[in-house]
Amino acid sequence: DLSSALKLEGDLFQLVRLLRIIRIARVARLIRFMRQLRMMVNTLMGALRVFSWMLLLLVVLIYGFAVTITAGLKGQPDLDDDLLLYFGTVINSMTTLFQSISG
Repeated sequence: DLSSALKLEGDLFQLVRLLRIIRIARVARLIRFMRQLRMMVNTLMGALRVFSWMLLLLVVLIYGFAVTITAGLKGQPDLDDDLLLYFGTVINSMTTLFQSISG
């Protein structure tokens, strides 16, 4: 009986060891996944920085052209109503220019 009890205990010990190895393998896979996730988040944050600078440059360019167009139209007599609707103020000019470049 003692030998069968020891054999059963040895089998149980091997099973526990196998379960621990499986758990370690799962954790290792999770760490590898987290490394890839961290790399993806870092790449996304870098792209957002570039995108924000590009967006700022676009807004400055649109604002510059909108001010130029609006100032150029202010001195003109006898303007069409549609022209004043779309380019009468700086905000309307910016909106029109943005709509024209975005399709």
